[in-house]
Amino acid sequence: MRRRFLAAFAALLAAVPAAAAAQAAPRHPAQAAAPPGGDAPAVHHLAFKNGRASASGRVGPGRAAEYVFVAGEGEAFDVALQSSVPGVAFRLFAPGETVQAFFVGTVDGNRYQGTAPAAGEYRVVVSLEPPPGAAPPSRARFTLTVSLGGQVAAAPTRDFADALAGGPDRWRATGLAAGTTLALYDRPMASSPVVMRVEEGAMLRNLGCRFAGGQRWCLVAPDGQDLIQGWADGRYLREAAP
Repeated sequence: MRRRFLAAFAALLAAVPAAAAAQAAPRHPAQAAAPPGGDAPAVHHLAFKNGRASASGRVGPGRAAEYVFVAGEGEAFDVALQSSVPGVAFRLFAPGETVQAFFVGTVDGNRYQGTAPAAGEYRVVVSLEPPPGAAPPSRARFTLTVSLGGQVAAAPTRDFADALAGGPDRWRATGLAAGTTLALYDRPMASSPVVMRVEEGAMLRNLGCRFAGGQRWCLVAPDGQDLIQGWADGRYLREAAP
């Protein structure tokens, strides 16, 4: 009897640590973070050789491709996109900017030639943006080429805010990404305080344009709000019908 009692007592003592460990263990085992989905494309860092980098990839509905590169303030660079499928375009974002691109391919074409408005890391987001009413393909291949330090081509004559003096009496906000607004800043720079935001298609009075940080900015005032004015990125302004 005594031996059976001692054996049972020893078994009970051995079970106590195991029970404590089981109680301390989480109910659900830890799992690895899910890979990013279509709304958060993987970021690819472009590798340059002799001032030039090239990358190829595929995009589709809800699936974009993102590339980054570093440029110094005032440095000339050239970004070109090639694809055999209509509707493949890219947006170019300045350092620190996550919402408003300063170049929109669906409006400005599939090539940017200009200078870096600020030093830092630039983002190129390639996506499938077919024209309204067009059925998007399931996937589309593309080739992106970025060159640093090249010659800056003369800006073509268009109806957007490319004049530093004169120009139309009124602008129309256009070319914004879906669900975003155009910010009007206190000064001609994206890091300054935002005075207000306007929707796509908003009518704005033209108060004059100027270059700042390597890009065009226009001082505007929303129709019907004479006491409010701010600086808008000229790439999102088109001449409004009188």
